[in-house]
Amino acid sequence: MLEAPNAVEHRFAFDLDVVRGFLRIMSGDAAPGREVEDMAALRLYAYVGSPRIVPTIRDELETAAQPPLSQWKHYGLVEIIKDEFFQGAVKGRAERYLEVYPDPRDCRVVAEAEHARLEAFLTLNGDLITRLSGRTESIGLMTPSQYWDALSVPHGTEPLRSPTSPLRDEDWWRW
Repeated sequence: MLEAPNAVEHRFAFDLDVVRGFLRIMSGDAAPGREVEDMAALRLYAYVGSPRIVPTIRDELETAAQPPLSQWKHYGLVEIIKDEFFQGAVKGRAERYLEVYPDPRDCRVVAEAEHARLEAFLTLNGDLITRLSGRTESIGLMTPSQYWDALSVPHGTEPLRSPTSPLRDEDWWRW
């Protein structure tokens, strides 16, 4: 079991599909309780810490013309910066993952998150989770709801931060 959220800083990254859901719910476009994974991503942000954004995901977000994807920095998501060493290490690790999983992009984002020494990479891609879990060197692959459940945040815990408008005055997202 993972330690309680306020006992240690939890370092995790969102895949693009999770970022989309997170931004959707933060902008008030998702109905409360309708998207379990969007809600889990929101609660991780509010109760556990700032999600990290690996370089490949950042590039995908930056090329997205439509809001809210182009507004991801507004919410305090933490960008992982790459340099030459980072790129070289990620390339080798991603190539090893290609031996068991066929998508180069997915292998690269997992390798980026792992090289950044994150605890978990959160995705909605069940095939990625199934095929690479247990084969990565040091990172957990799971959905946001699986990670939220693993952290066992006690009901009634005060959030580290509250979502911005339009959710600021709402209570449905609270744990």
